[in-house]
Amino acid sequence: MRNLLSKKVKILIVGEKPKWGRAHAYKRAFSQLSCEVDILGINNLYQISLSNRFLNLIRKILNIVPVYYGVNKLNESVIKKVVEEKPDFVFFIKPVNIKPETLKKIKKIGSKIFSWHSDDMFYKPNASTYFYKSIPLYDCHFTTKSFNVSEVLERGAQRAEFLPHAVDIRIHYPIKVSEFNKKKLGADIVFIGAYANDKRVEYTEHLCKEGYNIKIYGNNWYKVPQNSCLHKKGCIQGKPMWGENFCKVVASSKIILAFLRKHNRDVQTSRTYEIPACKGFMLHERTNEATNLFKEGKEAEFFASYQEAKEKIDYYLSHPKQRRKIAEEGYKKATNYEYSYKARAEKVLRVFKEIKNKNDYKD
Repeated sequence: MRNLLSKKVKILIVGEKPKWGRAHAYKRAFSQLSCEVDILGINNLYQISLSNRFLNLIRKILNIVPVYYGVNKLNESVIKKVVEEKPDFVFFIKPVNIKPETLKKIKKIGSKIFSWHSDDMFYKPNASTYFYKSIPLYDCHFTTKSFNVSEVLERGAQRAEFLPHAVDIRIHYPIKVSEFNKKKLGADIVFIGAYANDKRVEYTEHLCKEGYNIKIYGNNWYKVPQNSCLHKKGCIQGKPMWGENFCKVVASSKIILAFLRKHNRDVQTSRTYEIPACKGFMLHERTNEATNLFKEGKEAEFFASYQEAKEKIDYYLSHPKQRRKIAEEGYKKATNYEYSYKARAEKVLRVFKEIKNKNDYKD
């Protein structure tokens, strides 16, 4: 990559800025590739109002694309930052609040513009009217959803590339925990992820009723009916786990479930990589993409039905050596360079070079 570009590339990343988030992961990756990188965190530049949240809730029920108000400060800040730094390209992380007018001004300044989406951009609640109007303006759309590539091209995108999720070993890694924390945080079976009315509720409720030791971490699980087994037995912990806390829960537990969001058309997610990276034993919904990433029965385990999940849970709870062996092999695979953010950043830079050379040739 050192010879890929003749000069140090300047990059501005625009996105949310928690230390365990994707913006920092990509900043570290681009920096390792000798790029000059800055982050414009949007957290303090835009907060959706309660009335706007309520409006979008109604629009979601009606299956209408969300709208966002009060984004002028955010967009003005982006333009100001681009004017000051004149980056070679701006890397927008899920840019649902970026106006088409902002992108046009950035292009006039001379910076390329890329979007990166971790969610299905054509599940309407993941996008916005701003984004759909802006699709043709981006120089390239990067997506973790392989099926979104053709779909966004059909909507007028100049270019689209599949850029899967990745692992940042500074955020997700094996960690030692005390026996006290193991009992406090862990369980035989754990799920870490937000509530969604899909298999994650159905399967964990069944497991609870059948007497398994299970804990659930994530937002919005209060939506599960109060008379459910999950509530009655205290399985729902009522909080998300990020960064080091995520690593501690994985290290404290025997089997970590990985469910996919049906409405998001998931076939792999960030958890697909993060659980093995923490040396956890992953029991994942079976998809072709997921089983291509981790060998079934060797680097992770998979299920296609509740009965299959239950049978594998029973087997691996009673075969700890095999469980630990698979977790170890999954860890080796997850921490391969191929699955790193640096590898993903290399692809972004290759695309940038191709676009830049093509434009230079036209000029």
